[in-house]
Amino acid sequence: NMGNVAIGESTMTPTKDGGALMALKVRQSEKGTVSPNVLMNVVDASGMVFPIRWQAPDNATYGWVYQGGLIKIDADGYFEWSSLVEVDYALQGTNKYANCFYFYDLVSDASGNYYLAGNYRNKMTFRNTSNAQVTLTPHNVADWTGDSQLTVGDMFVVKLNAAGRYLWDIRTSGSVTAETASGLAIDENNDLYVMGNIKGSGSVTLGNATLTPSDKLNLYYAKFNTNGQVQWAKMLDGVNNAGGK
Repeated sequence: NMGNVAIGESTMTPTKDGGALMALKVRQSEKGTVSPNVLMNVVDASGMVFPIRWQAPDNATYGWVYQGGLIKIDADGYFEWSSLVEVDYALQGTNKYANCFYFYDLVSDASGNYYLAGNYRNKMTFRNTSNAQVTLTPHNVADWTGDSQLTVGDMFVVKLNAAGRYLWDIRTSGSVTAETASGLAIDENNDLYVMGNIKGSGSVTLGNATLTPSDKLNLYYAKFNTNGQVQWAKMLDGVNNAGGK
């Protein structure tokens, strides 16, 4: 009621046990909402309802705030577990930060772990194997006013275990206008490949590689081992064509 799943900014992957994991970008509004303490209800193949709980803030003050939901179902469509990925939406002056992250790709490896990739523009929190909070903080957000149509923010890749708990993450250091991780692949050695876009003045480092983009969209791609260590990272420049476009 009064909410939605953001298509194109949510993703899913088949899992080695024949089921699937979904990473959904979801928002709801307490305006007209029957249960303001429920982000979304998962209804599985049995017809049972499993709520992902989250206390919705006031819509008039904060806007329609997006949050992340991880949902695991088995091979027969039955619910196994869910997890909330919390994203900060605190006001800064009159600026609203309701739309601050994007889930672009999700893959699983032969050991049953998951890798989730995307872009984020405000603090994003996962839970680790001890149920402690692990918060990622973006650095490519200088002077951002919360306008979701602007191209800003950081790439992220988070490794999760089979129960959806945080193991490690991949981030850059340095500063550019924007970067995102939009494509993932796993090879036969469980090594991880990442690709995405990067743009703007400045440069960032990924392992021993320094990426210095133009103000166009530039393609970067990188390889990581199972511990998240960078094996290599490269970039293809985005340039003007003969017509200056």
